[in-house]
Amino acid sequence: MMWLKMSKEFREYTEAEIPGIKKYPPVLRALMLFKIRRENPSADAVYMFRYCLMFIHGSSFVKKIVARRYMRLLVYRYGIFFDFKDCSHFGKGLKFPHPSSIIIGSDVKVGENCVIYQNVTIGAARAGDAAKGKYPEIGNGCTLFAGCKVLGSVKVADGTTVGANAVLLKSTEKDSTYAGVPAERIK
Repeated sequence: MMWLKMSKEFREYTEAEIPGIKKYPPVLRALMLFKIRRENPSADAVYMFRYCLMFIHGSSFVKKIVARRYMRLLVYRYGIFFDFKDCSHFGKGLKFPHPSSIIIGSDVKVGENCVIYQNVTIGAARAGDAAKGKYPEIGNGCTLFAGCKVLGSVKVADGTTVGANAVLLKSTEKDSTYAGVPAERIK
């Protein structure tokens, strides 16, 4: 039963994140998914990311081997590195427009419809914080532009935009824009 629940949830996330897959009948979705993944690296990266999430929390040895295989593929193919624990959460609609060199810490929580560009780091501010579980929480509809760093136990409010190469070290306000080193509100 757990497998059916996981596969249904995986299908819902896939339909929400991969553009145009929902319009095809169920018989053709597998073929079209293969075609879309082959032609669109962004869709391929998100698909592999979700596949890892589906298997990483599995109890069987085989599921963990499959998850590790896809984790390695993400690192080799796109440079996306992540480390997950049970308290990690990633909402529907996650997008990696340019999937390259993205680093995500172990206890990070990301809301729905978030966009993460290349070279983004989301994680603990210091090595001691990682042991204490001080990781960012990113709200719904946030955009993290290229090269930005979101570090420490900050709460990124819904609709926040973090500019390119910004270093965000403090919590944000709803529907705002942050830029600079360290990041300050500009809008």
